[in-house]
Amino acid sequence: MGGADSGDDVVSDRHDSDLPPCWEIMGCGLEPGGVNAGRHGVCPAAAQNMGHSCWAVAGTFCQGVVQGDYARKLQTCVACPVYRRYNRVSGTHGQDVARAYTEEQARYLDLILAATHRGDPRK
Repeated sequence: MGGADSGDDVVSDRHDSDLPPCWEIMGCGLEPGGVNAGRHGVCPAAAQNMGHSCWAVAGTFCQGVVQGDYARKLQTCVACPVYRRYNRVSGTHGQDVARAYTEEQARYLDLILAATHRGDPRK
């Protein structure tokens, strides 16, 4: 990879061992080819390549339960180690994810914007 200023290390689909996706952190096995994917299906976060932004994806399979949409599951997510690590405001590695996974970051922003404006008659 290139140096810090070269821009070569900003690749949206890379796998960075310092920034593992949620399915590696949680060990759920619901990524494509994962040990539990045949039984439960591939998690929407893995299917959409959103492993650093899973709380924004509806229908994720967390703690053995299919989760709802962003608004319904956020209270559960704030206690999750993935959220605490990668949320873009206060996560310990949120800004690292935003820089390293630009395509995921763009999808994340779209999902969050849609979720926060849903039901608002002014929008």
